[in-house]
Amino acid sequence: MEQHREECRDQRRLNLIDHLVQDLRYAFRILIKNPGFTGTAVIALAIGIGANVAMFSVVNSVLLRPLPYPSSDKLMTLWKWRFPGGGVNASPSEFLAWRNQSRSFSAVAAYLRQTLNLSGQGNPEQIEGLRVTADFFSVLRIRPARGRLFASEELEAGERRVAVISDKLSRTRMEGNEGGVGSSVNINGEPHLIIGILPASFRFGNDSPDLYLPLVVTAASRLGSHCR
Repeated sequence: MEQHREECRDQRRLNLIDHLVQDLRYAFRILIKNPGFTGTAVIALAIGIGANVAMFSVVNSVLLRPLPYPSSDKLMTLWKWRFPGGGVNASPSEFLAWRNQSRSFSAVAAYLRQTLNLSGQGNPEQIEGLRVTADFFSVLRIRPARGRLFASEELEAGERRVAVISDKLSRTRMEGNEGGVGSSVNINGEPHLIIGILPASFRFGNDSPDLYLPLVVTAASRLGSHCR
């Protein structure tokens, strides 16, 4: 009896494979006979697969893959919600209110993306930069590979012409054993002292900036863009 059951199961498997082969042959013959339909089907499949791959890449990078920072599950992005229109960035006064009145977060930092003119080391060029508050890197729990990061005390004292650069920028433009720490560069025509180099593994966003400058936010701040 048991042997008969095994033979029946084997026969069902063979029938299933045989039917699948027949279906594939039939589909192939139909596609050969109708090239116009075949082209439309291939284009539709390509568009559908491409859209799904793009969507999965976004979901994977934003929702599934953890951020490359220590304790990344505790990080949050804050913004305002305006209806209609969706999320908008916060103004300087709103950022100060969030930072000073927050009871749910251990620290709140802001950043502002800018295109900056860099000269003084190599050929002049425009690069993407980020102005950040003094506690930006501490919120992300990032330590410098060389040198140091921004200190709240020096920014409050008005010393804002300092810069932190990426490992990539230190290797491609800066000279010296420390990769540029202690060197001076001109940013938007003003001299800035490079005080630190970030780790080679550090990334912020998909298009990670190579230059970081202090962002001092006060109630009287007037920024071309809002803070995050």
